[in-house]
Amino acid sequence: MPKTNVEQALQLAPPWESGPIGQLWVSSIGFLFDLQAEYAVQALKGGMMRSDTFHSSGLPLVGRERRMPRYPAETDDEYLLRLRGAWEAWADAGNFNSIVDQLAVVGLTAEIWEQGQKGPAPLQDSAVIWDWDDDLDNWSRFFVVITGHPWTGDVWGDPPLLWGDEGTWGSNATIEEVETARAIVTQWKAAHVVYPHIIIDLGTWTGKPPVTTGDRYDLVANRSTGALYWDGYGVRDY
Repeated sequence: MPKTNVEQALQLAPPWESGPIGQLWVSSIGFLFDLQAEYAVQALKGGMMRSDTFHSSGLPLVGRERRMPRYPAETDDEYLLRLRGAWEAWADAGNFNSIVDQLAVVGLTAEIWEQGQKGPAPLQDSAVIWDWDDDLDNWSRFFVVITGHPWTGDVWGDPPLLWGDEGTWGSNATIEEVETARAIVTQWKAAHVVYPHIIIDLGTWTGKPPVTTGDRYDLVANRSTGALYWDGYGVRDY
């Protein structure tokens, strides 16, 4: 049985096409059909991330379809691997584990503390109850504390923390890095909770509230200077 269209064309060719010129003519027709079939297979497999013909140019399209944008500095192979695990990742979305896991992808170690709850989540095995502002009735808030990161604190006026340097205040984190952290928390959190701040532990942070009853960490003067406090998305006056 013929395996290709070329073989089939030669097999079905009439006697007057059996000479050298005729065979070349018939073979060229079969070759065009073989080529068309091969391109159809490649087009079909091109959208399959586990195929050997999948091209990296398709990663942004698959990422958009799976609502998993590419993170800064993520290589093609790293992004491809994360997209392959999209179904498992989304099955875990809406809980604090997913936030911690996604932050880990960009090299950040994080803890999640809920207002009025022992922390950090999800184990909540600490003896400390997180109370940000002496308002335990306002329970639908959580705080992301990043304990492992590549950043250092900067003092205002010292290089590179200068006006107009297009950086961020208080650390050497770039705008892109800050926006990435916010976008991850916003995307993977549950819809019924908000996060007033992402807190960056600079190594000397002593501000896990409460220290004494009545402390108000929503007041800037009461906060530990060993940390940075990035506003959460869409949250004010919390």
